[in-house]
Amino acid sequence: AERGEECPIVLAGGPCALNPEPLADFMDAFAIGDGEEVVIEIAEALRAAKGIPRAERLRRLSEIEGVYVPSLYETRTLADGTVIPVGPPVRRRVVESLDSAAFPADYIVPFTQQVHDRISLEVLRGCTQGCRFCQAGMVNRPVRERSIETLRGLQDAAIAATGYEEVALASLSTCDHSRVRALVAQSVEAATPRGTAVSLPSLRLDSFSVEMAEMVQSVRKSGLTFAPEAATPRLRAVINKGITDEDLLETTGEVFRRGWEVVKLYFMIGLPTETDEDVESIAELTRRVLANGRAARRNARINLGVSTFVPRPQTPFQWERQISIAETQAKQQLLRERLRGNLKF
Repeated sequence: AERGEECPIVLAGGPCALNPEPLADFMDAFAIGDGEEVVIEIAEALRAAKGIPRAERLRRLSEIEGVYVPSLYETRTLADGTVIPVGPPVRRRVVESLDSAAFPADYIVPFTQQVHDRISLEVLRGCTQGCRFCQAGMVNRPVRERSIETLRGLQDAAIAATGYEEVALASLSTCDHSRVRALVAQSVEAATPRGTAVSLPSLRLDSFSVEMAEMVQSVRKSGLTFAPEAATPRLRAVINKGITDEDLLETTGEVFRRGWEVVKLYFMIGLPTETDEDVESIAELTRRVLANGRAARRNARINLGVSTFVPRPQTPFQWERQISIAETQAKQQLLRERLRGNLKF
């Protein structure tokens, strides 16, 4: 509210913008939903409005579908604390076809090393699994995928333009692509002559995923990551994670039999209805996975990652409480006690 005519217009987008009100006092405008198309429309609108009053520029932005300008809305607070903007509804932008969506194959490569120092090639958007804690799976509907022909062209262009030595076939669940076998085969075939590796950052807990991982890591088997999220059947049913202990043991056992030495497992603490038994079961199930793995490979290792559940807007768990710092530390200590020994935590 204190910004004058000389101040830049401050915008936000991405997943956090899907719950804009906590930031509404600080942002001039929000882009809600997929950004590839709307960001161009925003740039064009601001270019055409150059030199006119700031308030008018904001009004023109508000006319773009998917753009929310808080200063043009009144808000009212319900009895339960919910804040509701009063005004024309803002529709989330959805890119209907990923094949026609812009992809920056020639993006800038910095001199400094990035955390994800590779080409990240989005093969599909959305997820069919419907885990109740996952915002990305809930808001990126319907599921859309790029054709393998488009992906081949983008991969070749990105490798040529950037010189990166790794291409990640990125999505929430890459193995859900309708032609994933052909996709992985063509990616490896195209990347190998250039000395570029191919990776699958997201894998399901099934033998098919292991087969796909073996295709991309035929030379060096660095490690695979799986996310059971919860360690008891009851809690997995609560979060709608449709796997069993047997699925986890069978898949990780197959991973070790095929030559991998390290498997990383992701779990969460603080999920709705969680008990101490659920937390202790993380350690118990991890030990079972390790014992099963070492029956197949003597040097099998497990890396365990445990994060704290955060309720996300637009998910079935959006109104659930987040556990306190003290509760988090108590659950972490309980895990440490149960994990003493040969596990990396």
